[in-house]
Amino acid sequence: MIKLQVLKFMGILTIMKLGVFAVSALSLLIALTWVLVYCPVGIMKANTVIHRANVHSAGDRMKLEDYFDHYEDELNQDLKKFKADGKPVEYMEKGNKKHNNAEVVIPRKLWNDDVFDSMIHQLDHKELDGYEFLAESMNVTIYRTPKGNAGLYDYKLYATLPDASPEEIASVFLDNKYRVVWDEYVTELYVVQKNEKGPDVIYFNVDFPWPLSNR
Repeated sequence: MIKLQVLKFMGILTIMKLGVFAVSALSLLIALTWVLVYCPVGIMKANTVIHRANVHSAGDRMKLEDYFDHYEDELNQDLKKFKADGKPVEYMEKGNKKHNNAEVVIPRKLWNDDVFDSMIHQLDHKELDGYEFLAESMNVTIYRTPKGNAGLYDYKLYATLPDASPEEIASVFLDNKYRVVWDEYVTELYVVQKNEKGPDVIYFNVDFPWPLSNR
């Protein structure tokens, strides 16, 4: 009878131990999942994560002259196509203006004159109060500052292209068709709506590495 009671007591202890182990493992799994999802700043405060990134090697950089050659070839092909179809050349400039009288509303409360004046001022004077250094690569420097307590950040980027003039930079970056040629991360870029007043509406798709979704 005593042996039977001892065996029952040992069985209860074993069940209790297994229960404590299961609860501990479940609690650890929940805590780990919460940390990975929300990344609280107080627990996972990252220091400098990148010092230099291999975005493109020197041999992969496209020369600026290639842009103008590409644009000229594309224009010549369009001219030949329109002449072969018997359409006037001015048809190319019209395009699809289904909503040409629509006006895009710009959130001026968010982007007022002070914001643009600050951007111009920062061309020669960096404003980095509260920001920490994050990464630097190929004349591009990135800083960030915590945004709330959920592990989110506001980013600020400074970049210089010493071998290109502002006009050349604008020509390369504002040419939607050519952007998908030289930028391997931009897979789609086209005008959705052209407007007589205000900026045009464009669709812009950028590939991001896993687990991030495209933007």
